Amino acid sequence: MHLDHIIPQNTAPEVLQEKIRKYHLADDFTIDSLENILPTKSLHNNSQKNRHPFSEPAERFFLEYAQRGKWKIEREYKILKKQFELSKLKVFAEAQLVEFNLLPPEVYKASRKVTNSLSIHNHFWRSTENIALNGFLPSKLKEEGSCVISFCNRTIMITLDHKTILQLINKLETYSLNDIILRGHSYQNTKTFVVLGNNAVHLENAVYEELLDILQDYLKVYSEEYSKFQKYIGAENFSFYKDTNDYMLLETSRENWRKLIQYARKFDTEQGTTSEYCFNSNDHHLLAISAQNNIKFRLLPANSIKNEDSFLFPDDQLCILWEIPDTGSRKAIETGDVWTAQQTYEWLQKLLQQFTDESPDADQAVPGKQRFFRKMLDFFFK
Repeated sequence: MHLDHIIPQNTAPEVLQEKIRKYHLADDFTIDSLENILPTKSLHNNSQKNRHPFSEPAERFFLEYAQRGKWKIEREYKILKKQFELSKLKVFAEAQLVEFNLLPPEVYKASRKVTNSLSIHNHFWRSTENIALNGFLPSKLKEEGSCVISFCNRTIMITLDHKTILQLINKLETYSLNDIILRGHSYQNTKTFVVLGNNAVHLENAVYEELLDILQDYLKVYSEEYSKFQKYIGAENFSFYKDTNDYMLLETSRENWRKLIQYARKFDTEQGTTSEYCFNSNDHHLLAISAQNNIKFRLLPANSIKNEDSFLFPDDQLCILWEIPDTGSRKAIETGDVWTAQQTYEWLQKLLQQFTDESPDADQAVPGKQRFFRKMLDFFFK
């Protein structure tokens, strides 16, 4: 399989800038951006090297198509990145053994340590005579941790990434850890076959009990540290949108999103007059930039969850998502130069209320038949 550019690689810079403006593409759009690349067969790609560019309607179609699939590619990239971080954690654990010249009997002894000395991660260590858990904890600057669990008499290790750890923590609100872990008895009931994350291992029953104790301890500390992170970014009252890392602030009409974009264009980076912040926006995002040139917040539209569950509901609703600030910007939350999810939500609510006050009869603009069917569906399916 080959990758082909929608807007050709040999496009002149001034032509590319004109297309970015015309198609409302992101300001950081380049020829090699994900939304400008689509998979194709090698035969087609080789035969099209000297082809003429797509027509404007075709370019618009393929760019929109690639934009919709971009998040899936980014998600897979994050999965690979997590696997790489887990491998680094394994290397770190092995390096510690070499550095301090520790033999296995010295490693596997009762000890516990929680520290924030490792880079931007917090760190957790706990061990017994049979098990050692070496893990990263969430912090304000790095919310995704991971851990490696090793065993004294086994070469196998159990690795847990951030997503798996959060799933365990969420289930602990209802069930005990013993009920959550998939397991079965083996070897005349003297051992337990444990499946945890993507790992499987046979453990003596006594070692399994130690695993429960250590993992329960780690999950408790992990949950506390993650709660501190959520409080820091003001996201305690919001949840993630599906499998993304973006928080859903609210659900509103597509018309309100259009008004938000229009509002942002009045105060964009070129003609904005407010001293506090200005905007950079297109159909796919709304970016607020502070006077200190920090990204104050970024909002993204997404399909309404209700509309995706049923084709019967009118497709006039969408969700507005809040993107977690990158690591380099998070410190500015403390000064207010970068907004939390809660601050952004309150600003958004005030602006949407302003739209409602300015157009109290906006629903009358909906064609009569569509308004009738909407009310009928709301009556039967609310």
